[in-house]
Amino acid sequence: MTTHTIGVFMGAQYGHLEEFHEAAAAMGHGIAEHGWSLVYGGSKSGLMGEVAVNAINAGADVTGIRPSSFLPEEAGHELQMSHIDVPDMDTRKRMMFEQADAFVFLPGGMGTLEELGQVMSWTKLGYYEKPIILVNIAGFWDDMVAWFETAIDAEFATREGLSHLALMPSVAETFTYLEGEFEE
Repeated sequence: MTTHTIGVFMGAQYGHLEEFHEAAAAMGHGIAEHGWSLVYGGSKSGLMGEVAVNAINAGADVTGIRPSSFLPEEAGHELQMSHIDVPDMDTRKRMMFEQADAFVFLPGGMGTLEELGQVMSWTKLGYYEKPIILVNIAGFWDDMVAWFETAIDAEFATREGLSHLALMPSVAETFTYLEGEFEE
């Protein structure tokens, strides 16, 4: 069985909906159940920590790439995973982008939005041809999808340019989608 590495981007906060927590836990468990590895931003805070802890506890290999500016209580040094400390956020993103075979975006804030924008931009420029999945828990990504439609209508984006992007309504459907992508 081929081992794949899933890059998961999500909030360093918890969010206000239980569905966000459930999705983070399911993502971590699912990565382990598939025999895949997780690469993520390295924090033990918020949804980031939930995905990592659940993946580790279920037996997945986890790599946390974190800027050296993280406060010790955020860094998750005690988590049983590979830790890569980097000087800044740009290095962190670049390393995550290079290591991941697919990119999964759970709910998050400005950092998650920035990471999505960079993955999409670099994909458009031809740096990557990897699946990009927005897991639309409780309609979290609906407004982003509407913005994509507006950008297409205004001729700032094309459907072809968004061809690596998939919107999935659940974590379970995300794994089904990734299984199909990795079979090709």
